[in-house]
This record gives sequence, C-alpha cells and structure tokens, in this order.
Amino acid sequence: LTDRLVVWRCGMRLKDKAVLITGAAHGIGRATLELFAREGARLVACDIEEGPLREAAEAVGAHPVVMDVADPASVERGFAEALAHLGRLDGVVHYAGITRDNFHWKMPLEDWELVLRVNLTGSFLVAKAASEAMREKNPGSIVLTASRVYLGNLGQANYAASKAGVVGLTRTLALELGRWGIRVNALAPGFIETRMTAKVPEKVREKAIAATPLGRAGKPWPTPPSFWSPTSPASSPARSSSWTGGGPSGRPRPKSTPCGPKPAWGPRKGLAFVRASTRVREAE
Repeated sequence: LTDRLVVWRCGMRLKDKAVLITGAAHGIGRATLELFAREGARLVACDIEEGPLREAAEAVGAHPVVMDVADPASVERGFAEALAHLGRLDGVVHYAGITRDNFHWKMPLEDWELVLRVNLTGSFLVAKAASEAMREKNPGSIVLTASRVYLGNLGQANYAASKAGVVGLTRTLALELGRWGIRVNALAPGFIETRMTAKVPEKVREKAIAATPLGRAGKPWPTPPSFWSPTSPASSPARSSSWTGGGPSGRPRPKSTPCGPKPAWGPRKGLAFVRASTRVREAE
C-alpha cells in the first residue's frame, strides 16, 4: 500500500525518460536516483566508487557505470555506455563533487587544483558529453550542481571558486544550447547532511548551520519542486536558472535570471537576450 501511495503521489512524471545521474552512490545523488526511479525514469547511475554504486543501482534497477568525471576518457566511455543502454538521453543530472577545505594560506596548490578539476572541469566535461548526445538528436535537460557557498565561505576558497564557476558555466551553456531546445539549470543547495559535508571542520560546520534560515542542516532528499522539475516538461520555459536552498543570513538570496526562449545567434547578429525574467525558487 505504501508503494502504491508513493507512485500515486509522484504521478510517474518521468515515465520512460532516459536519465543519467552522476554522484549517484551517496547523498543527494542517491536520493535523486531513488526519486527518479519512483517517477518512472530509465536510469544510468554513475560514480567513481564501484561498490557503493552497484549497491545503489541495484536497489532501484538502474544501470551502473563507473565514471571519473575529472577524466575526459572516462566521461566519454561512460556516456557511450549510457547511450548504448538507454538509446538516448532526455536528462543528465550531475552531482559528483569533492571538498578539500582549508584557509587559503594553508591550502596546498594540489588541493586547489584537485577541487577545481573535479567540480568545475568535471561539470564542463559532463555537460559537453551531454550536449553532444542531445544536440540535433533529442533536446533534453542538463542539471549541474552549484552551491550556496559560491557566495563565499570560510575555509573553502577552492570549493567556492569551483561552484561560482559552475554558475557561470550553466548560464553560458544555456545561451549556447538554447537554439537546440536544450535546457541547462544549476541547483545551489545550502548545507546538506552528506558524507562530503561530514568532513567539514566542526567550527566551520557550526557557523554554516547557525547561519541558515532554519538553523539546521538539510537532509539529502530532493523535494519535487527543487530537484526533479528541471528535467521535466514543466520546466520548459526555464532556459537557465540557479535553484537555491537555505543560505547564509545577511546576504541577499540570488535571483535566477532565465534568458529568453529564443536567443538570437548568428555570425552577424551575435548573441542577444530576447527576453529576461526573474524567478526565485526556494527549496522546500
């Protein structure tokens, strides 16, 4: 009865949609994998950790693909296997990321470069592979993961820089891919209880939680408006936006600015906004 109620409430809104999810073995990625499975999607689950990945994939009937998002060859192989299994891609949700926290004067260059390579270059590689699978073939949706930390946070210069880069990347990709009908959005969660945030130093963790509007960390469960709708037909009007949830107090919540439905593009026209509107989406 419980399963029936869940299916009824979810409504199978992603029935038969072909979706690839990275970072699917843990945290928000796994929660999204489980939700999308209940929504009826056909899934490929990707992660760098093979054991936890296979466990997560088998639990929902997804096809597991081991992928290192910072390795171009691994991403290429992973998408090739996903396309061979699914036949097409309607959506790609990219969660894979890491932290290596420290004050900038204590941060080794290796930690700076590693976080930028995984979080930002990884987002670029995944989005590039996704767009190649969709352009002129099957217009779909690409969802990247930023963070409220892109506004800045103590001890996270590398992470904040990588996530600020993801926001800029998202908006640029939306402009470039709009003419193919491909939507690009970014999620910007607040402080969420995951295996990754468990590594945050306790003092930094306490300050981050105290600064959230509710005074507590969020749970890795994707509420429908915030996490699944960017890949559903309901999000069609949104070409580019940052979907935010729970950020530090004292800073204005950033407003998302979708670019127009048909950005002008051509050798003489250049790139122009046809229409701009403002939407603010808060995580429930």
